[in-house]
Amino acid sequence: MKYVSPLSEVELLTLKAMYKFHPLAQVRSRAHGILLSHQGFRAVQHNLL
Repeated sequence: MKYVSPLSEVELLTLKAMYKFHPLAQVRSRAHGILLSHQGFRAVQHNLL
């Protein structure tokens, strides 16, 4: 199982902004996957991380 390393507060804020506002859906999806992994959730699709 792959999880992301612990994220700093700045990284979390950046990922949250990317998840909400980035113009490319793929980038928003990737940011969301990283945020979920940081919270301990498993990736459903292998290409999320």
